[in-house]
Amino acid sequence: MKQLEMFTDNQIPEGFKTVLKKDLPRSGENRNENICNFCEARKLCQENKDGWCQKYSCMPYSRNDGRSVVFKKLTKSDNK
Repeated sequence: MKQLEMFTDNQIPEGFKTVLKKDLPRSGENRNENICNFCEARKLCQENKDGWCQKYSCMPYSRNDGRSVVFKKLTKSDNK
């Protein structure tokens, strides 16, 4: 999966990176799975505390870059 270079960091929650939805593995058993299940910030979005999912939207029409993304947790290798 490729990490997406963003125009602004204010739409990426702290501790996460973005991955384009189109770059997610969607074949075999998981091809019909809800795309939200691939997002590691899904619980935060579902809780929507303080408007979280509006501030950190994954939907292209709500993002400054117009991209459809999921959020993945940063790893030690992402910080290199």
